[in-house]
Amino acid sequence: AWASMRTNLSHFTCCFSDFAWEEPVQEFPFQEDVYLYLQKYTKHFKLESCIKFNCKVTKVEKDANNNWIISYQNEQKVETE
Repeated sequence: AWASMRTNLSHFTCCFSDFAWEEPVQEFPFQEDVYLYLQKYTKHFKLESCIKFNCKVTKVEKDANNNWIISYQNEQKVETE
């Protein structure tokens, strides 16, 4: 997404129910606003350790105990967690 791009969804519909946008926010936020919102969400809920960058998700499924099993490719290596 380019820097001057706006979302085609209002901030009312492109937010997490447990994390409101900080005021003031434009009705249709810019790309940078969405990026900062996602960064703040990640830090607030301490999700940094759960994120794998530069990976391609190859499969998502649930096991018999209803746990998520995610397979991803990173540098030609496929891993599953």
